[in-house]
Amino acid sequence: MARTGSGTSWDDPYIVDNWADLLTVNNNSNYVKFANPSRTITGDGSAANPFVVSTYEEMLAKTGATHIWQVKLIEREAKKYKYSSNDGDIFLIYDDSITTIDFNNEPTMPSSGYTTPVLINCHVDFNGWTLKNIAINYGGQLRFANTGTKNIRLQNLLILRWLSSSALYLDYGIDTAIINMQASNDTTNALSLFYAPQSESESIRNSSITIKSIANSGTITMNCMITDSNVLIEHTGLISLGNTDFTRTRMSGTIDAPSTFTIADDIYGMIFDVYCPNGQPSKQNYVYSSSFWNTDKCNNPSSMTATNLYGATTEQLKNPQWLYEHGLLIGVDSR
Repeated sequence: MARTGSGTSWDDPYIVDNWADLLTVNNNSNYVKFANPSRTITGDGSAANPFVVSTYEEMLAKTGATHIWQVKLIEREAKKYKYSSNDGDIFLIYDDSITTIDFNNEPTMPSSGYTTPVLINCHVDFNGWTLKNIAINYGGQLRFANTGTKNIRLQNLLILRWLSSSALYLDYGIDTAIINMQASNDTTNALSLFYAPQSESESIRNSSITIKSIANSGTITMNCMITDSNVLIEHTGLISLGNTDFTRTRMSGTIDAPSTFTIADDIYGMIFDVYCPNGQPSKQNYVYSSSFWNTDKCNNPSSMTATNLYGATTEQLKNPQWLYEHGLLIGVDSR
């Protein structure tokens, strides 16, 4: 489609539906939105007036780690979505052929992956679109350098080898993202995955992040704040989260580190639910509100001694009422 709109505001952005057009209007004074389907959310989250959403991205925006909202999915136009029927129920299946840019087929993507930074300067609402199969290699970097980056899904973001800077660099954070990342490092240097400001308003927020290490993963690091999100890590090797702040976030998965590792810098209302078969997580200070680690999954976590940081069993961590009674604001509106 041809570009439409003036690009002067969120009310009248450029409308694009491909990567080449985004790069063409890539100016820090421009506002860009990917083409329909629309992403308007209605309702207030109460039982009587639930949020009405149409995608998983929208659901994530209204179901943070510290809130239990009433949410329901609606049916969309058949031309935008595929449907399947089971005992009379309609299940929404997102049609990725309409809203995905596959970089394996993208002419602006080098075959070896990006080895120089890709800078996105404009204010961009990805409107639920997926960017798929992006490879970042050596000095490459995907950098969103302006405010208003939101509603994006990064699927199979492949980070290869040592980087001198973060592979995904978010100058002003990102809102409502689904990030699926694989990391591989063939050197002894640390592989830096994320950068985002360590302030709640500019953090990685309302998002779902999956990080899986692959062969020769080495050490991975992050330098960011993650807020109201879910983080899944599957990593064999060293990990350093000492420059990461977590706010109202749950971390799960497996970290098979061979030694003690610091789980974060500053913590506010975090649930650390990661299986640690060999490594020993360490946290001895800077926990600012009630946070929890899973005693069933960590071997000898003797360094988890910070004020406001408490051990809990798997069953207790599944119980919103228990968490609320022990100081974590879950199941209530804490905004």
